[in-house]
Amino acid sequence: MPKVRGDFLYLISFLSPVIIVFSLFYYYPLALDFYYSFTDWNLLTTPKFIGFENYLRLFSDEIFIKSLVLTSVYVIVVLLGSIFIGLVLSFVIDRPTKLATLTRIVIFIPYVIPDVAAAAIWSIVFAPGPSGYVNYLLSKIGLGTYSWFLD
Repeated sequence: MPKVRGDFLYLISFLSPVIIVFSLFYYYPLALDFYYSFTDWNLLTTPKFIGFENYLRLFSDEIFIKSLVLTSVYVIVVLLGSIFIGLVLSFVIDRPTKLATLTRIVIFIPYVIPDVAAAAIWSIVFAPGPSGYVNYLLSKIGLGTYSWFLD
């Protein structure tokens, strides 16, 4: 049992700074926001506690209610649409057809192109000889060139 207690104290000693910093930057502002939501405050005066008056005013506002309903409908439609489209695409990709191959290509190209473009740019930057940007700068300050992609 002492070994477990020692491990626990060791763990707590490493986690406590993270917990303190996280609490300081996350939970403290969250608690302040919750407190200020029950006050009448305009940043120039001291906060005056008014209870649920802000919430009553908010939920009696017609524009807020319409916005809340529209946002809820939007979330439901987008969520269900995303699930449906993902399910259909997974069925299309799973079958061994030409459409499945085309669908795989169309889906995976956006994931591959940024890496290919980055590799092309870095190969230009680190090109061997004086044609690469890094080697050009090194030769200008008198350090010579280096074959970055070779042994």
